[in-house]
Amino acid sequence: MNAKIFEKDIENLDDIIGQNHLKFLFNKIIEIKNIGSFIFYGESGIGKTSVANLLARKMTFKFDTFNASIGQKEELISKLKENKVLIIDEIHRLNKDKQDILLTFLENQEIIIFATTTENPYFKINPAIRSRMQILQFLKPTKEDILSYFESLFKKENIEIDKNIVEKIIYYSNFDIRKIKLNFSLIMKISNDKNIDQDLIKKVIPNINFYSDKNSDAHYNNLSAFHKSLRGSDVDASLYYGYLIIKSGDFDGLYRRITAVAYEDIGLANSIISLKVEAAIQAAERLGMPEAKLPLSQIIVELALSPKSNSTYLAFNEVKKMVDDGYIFDIPNYLKDAHYKNAKNLNHGINYKYPHNFKNNFVNQQYLPNELKDKVFFHFGNNKNEEKIKSYWKKIKENLE
Repeated sequence: MNAKIFEKDIENLDDIIGQNHLKFLFNKIIEIKNIGSFIFYGESGIGKTSVANLLARKMTFKFDTFNASIGQKEELISKLKENKVLIIDEIHRLNKDKQDILLTFLENQEIIIFATTTENPYFKINPAIRSRMQILQFLKPTKEDILSYFESLFKKENIEIDKNIVEKIIYYSNFDIRKIKLNFSLIMKISNDKNIDQDLIKKVIPNINFYSDKNSDAHYNNLSAFHKSLRGSDVDASLYYGYLIIKSGDFDGLYRRITAVAYEDIGLANSIISLKVEAAIQAAERLGMPEAKLPLSQIIVELALSPKSNSTYLAFNEVKKMVDDGYIFDIPNYLKDAHYKNAKNLNHGINYKYPHNFKNNFVNQQYLPNELKDKVFFHFGNNKNEEKIKSYWKKIKENLE
């Protein structure tokens, strides 16, 4: 079997795996040749650099590449001057000096830039550069996209590989096209034209290719999906994203999210859950991996299945908004500090009613400033625990002497 077929550059638009939402535009870039500069944004290994090289070749302009991670300023200036198209890999790694140089060329429209990045350009790329380039988001290819490509390739090369084997390699490579091709190349070299079976795959690829940079956009998406799955009470999705975060090693990120969910999304509906979260975190830290997965999996399930309420979260946000808008008024005198000798001369503390001197430790008394005395920030949520608390206070207030 010829392993070199996986080392070739893509030759036409049909060789691009997935990205069907962008192929019309790719075709127009080739046809018109000069319609501006672009930022190709997406996960590692899904074809951004390959597409940039294909477009540059098809446009028939003189082009070159520049690696923002290791390239020097002098090299960048030289390549910007000598080419019509420049491909910049990992553009988010350009330092300020190089960004300023690039910006000058973009402003003068002297060159076409195809830049690639795995980081969210709205966070990581200079706004001035970003505003002069179109952002194209590359999506992770589906299993069907990848299968279709390789089935066509194998048919063209007269290679017979069981579809189930191809699927296994796709999953083991985490849908990373670059890694899939490397794994296929390695397997074919080792197989020496013998049958490729699952036993061989497990020997050649003993571990699923999984990498997650804790500072990457993809990792923050996992954290976001985890939090939203817990909030949405989807226990299966919560466990799935939770394990992805554990596998990445970002335990602090996981602890932060489960603690936030306990207070933001569950709150008074199950107030004891915050104590359980703290206990689970302590147990996980004490056990270490792999046993840490035991308390973490349990607390994830409990959080997902717990009744939900954001009543305290909403109430505090309402208070924050009012205070931030300048609604800060004088405190009623009877609530002011009276623990010093001459406080009474200022009427501080006079006529304050001590709740514990009254039935049920409660007395009807105004606590908010006069200007806000009728303002209601907190509203009970619709759940069993808050209904119980609401009913308690309703009875107390209805039976005041």
